[in-house]
Amino acid sequence: MYASDASPKQVDLIQKLRLERGLPQTELAIDLTKREASAMIETLLRTPKPEPVGARPAWDAHMALLVNVPDGRYAVPSAEVDKYDFYRLRTWRGKRFFDRVVGSGYGNGFNRASTTRQQKLSVAEAIAGDPYKFAKLFADKLGICARCLANLTDPVSTARGIGPECVKYWRPLHPGL
Repeated sequence: MYASDASPKQVDLIQKLRLERGLPQTELAIDLTKREASAMIETLLRTPKPEPVGARPAWDAHMALLVNVPDGRYAVPSAEVDKYDFYRLRTWRGKRFFDRVVGSGYGNGFNRASTTRQQKLSVAEAIAGDPYKFAKLFADKLGICARCLANLTDPVSTARGIGPECVKYWRPLHPGL
């Protein structure tokens, strides 16, 4: 091995990255230099890994229901009488997240709570049917904006359940707001 030859660690990493990305496992050329190996590693790191077969189809299906639902908080009646479950839909770095949340919304705010995919699917179907209804229910129960959690003090904002700054996110779906 010459000083410019690829190191055994580089060769092992290249083989590992190729395997992770589903690329054919071929014997590397013996005369691969460190610079060529580094360039190959960089290229492989930029190559996306294939999605595992059957990975999250149910999740993707119910997130598809929420494509046209604005980010915000939603209250859904629970199985117990006069009780509600709260959910948060948000977009972060281009990805959508849908979680059940618990807490008062004040101080430390809400924390994520565990729930099954089936529960999320049934709630997503309900919210997607009439998002404003469930956002308004959230605001009515807590007296805060269903989008940003600010206190609703203006009578118009209190009546609609969404603050004056956040209403612009809802108008495309509900022009009457």
